[in-house]
Amino acid sequence: MSSKPVSNCVGELAWPDIQWFQKQSDIVMIPVGSLEQHGAHLPTLCDSLAVQEITKRISAATDVPYYPLVWTGYAPHHLKTPEKGYGTVTLRPSTFCDLMYDIARSAIHHGWNKIIFLFGHASNAKIADPIFRKLRYDTGAMIGLYKPYSERDLHLIRDVMTGPVEDTPGWHAGEMETSEMMAINEKWVHLDRAVKEHTHTPSYLPKSFLKEDGAADVLFENERFLVFPMEHMEFTDSGTIGDPFAATKEKGEIVFQRYADYGVKVIEELKKVPSPKVFQREFNNRCDW
Repeated sequence: MSSKPVSNCVGELAWPDIQWFQKQSDIVMIPVGSLEQHGAHLPTLCDSLAVQEITKRISAATDVPYYPLVWTGYAPHHLKTPEKGYGTVTLRPSTFCDLMYDIARSAIHHGWNKIIFLFGHASNAKIADPIFRKLRYDTGAMIGLYKPYSERDLHLIRDVMTGPVEDTPGWHAGEMETSEMMAINEKWVHLDRAVKEHTHTPSYLPKSFLKEDGAADVLFENERFLVFPMEHMEFTDSGTIGDPFAATKEKGEIVFQRYADYGVKVIEELKKVPSPKVFQREFNNRCDW
């Protein structure tokens, strides 16, 4: 096959099309998101939609293909109260890690040597390191993770977000994520239901412990040495962190393109890396129970 396939998504290709991409490079991307509540104004698929959009843009610019989106991840803290229809789906850590391993292991079986995961949900990264290392140790393949989102680190998009730092513009269902969803489909954003909310210290902790944002740590005597496992609803009543009213479709488009442009630079550099020696190609334990 000599002509470029009509799609860059592995799920939309036949095997001769996949082989066309493998002749261009030995890199494939795996986007992984989440299905979780994002306040009353954003779709539960928010993290997944965002990472899928960024992955598509990187792929279009680099001719590096991608696997279909993994639409759910590790989000136990977003389940909230039973029988209320909040919509979150969470995978147990063992299920999530097994899923990541099996997808990547299958990709390696078929000839890919450099596997780049893209996570649209921060909590996925909390439990992924052991499985990424296992993939490398089991096969010799290069395993990478790109996290194209902003929480505390806003340097790529600081000039785009108009909200001050104390409004935590990169956090959950706030300015950045609301802008991203506007850029994908404004009909899915319900600002009439939105609220602006800052996090608060959970009721069971003394007020000397400060919960500033959605990160795992808390501030005590101006240091962040402490972590307490928390439910999201214990530090935000609405499920929102930040100011969604500062969002615009134009901001979302810029955010997507900034993170895509950064990813393109990463992929183009990785193309230059000599192909790793994969010492275990066949997925022999594919039926282990």
